[in-house]
Amino acid sequence: HRPPMRALLLALDAWAGRGTAPPASAFPNFAGGTLGSVADYRRAFPAIPGVRLPARNLQPPRLDLGPRFASQGIADLQPPAFGPPFITRVPLPDADGNDLGGMRLPAVALPLGTYTGWNLRGLEVGAPDHLARWSGSFIPFARTEAEARAAGDPRPSLEARYRSRQDYESKVAAAAEELVRQRRLLEVDVAPITARAGAFYDRLLKHRPDDPSCAFELEE
Repeated sequence: HRPPMRALLLALDAWAGRGTAPPASAFPNFAGGTLGSVADYRRAFPAIPGVRLPARNLQPPRLDLGPRFASQGIADLQPPAFGPPFITRVPLPDADGNDLGGMRLPAVALPLGTYTGWNLRGLEVGAPDHLARWSGSFIPFARTEAEARAAGDPRPSLEARYRSRQDYESKVAAAAEELVRQRRLLEVDVAPITARAGAFYDRLLKHRPDDPSCAFELEE
């Protein structure tokens, strides 16, 4: 998140200090079909073998503090009573399982796997249907179409998406440059983002499909 944060802080400074219009908003919404219910999410998410999907999302309860709280700020009910929960929605995924809405950075626009904003608790920990706190997931694509078919993975493999590391890096650089034009990245960050993407591509190519670890995520 750091590269776009730098660009957006400069855009905020220009907006507040000089009245320069900010970058266009980008967020999931109903009109664009990028926001929906958990049930919608589950229907759209690809059937990746071994991946368990959330059955619920955070729905904070309404607190009833009594009849005078809204008008006078007086809490007649302590502790408060619980009312019906607020209905909340989630960003919907594309065919790879990556969120459609929001600002799609090169890692998501040109993915090497599926990034999710959720992770379920492990079976050995308990409450396996609950979301793990502050923890997302990354599920890499198969390296080749043969590996994808053998695993029953419906997502196209790295082989089907990118001809080579050079091809992948050139596409990442082009996506990053487009975000620079949108004022969502700084030009100085294009080269580091591209280099990191290429290094990650190399690590994934070395990752065996029978290895369930996350060792590929470590920098070498």
